[in-house]
Amino acid sequence: MDDCVFCKIVSGEFNTDLLGETEHSVAFRDINPEQTVHALIVTKVHHRDLVELAEASEPQLLDLIALGIKVAKEQSNGAFQFKF
Repeated sequence: MDDCVFCKIVSGEFNTDLLGETEHSVAFRDINPEQTVHALIVTKVHHRDLVELAEASEPQLLDLIALGIKVAKEQSNGAFQFKF
């Protein structure tokens, strides 16, 4: 999607320092963090929302969650929240 900032990050259009990457997902720091550690995890293929992602591909959804858990464990002291 041409105007999607997340698609531009995934394509490498921005010089984004990734916290993690898998076959289906990438993780990076939020540019306006609400917490000391605030990471965003997005799929490499554009989906309008979580429902569309779940309907399109269970492997991508599971990959997204797994990368989120991995990054949270690496970047936090063990206390973290997931927000969808």
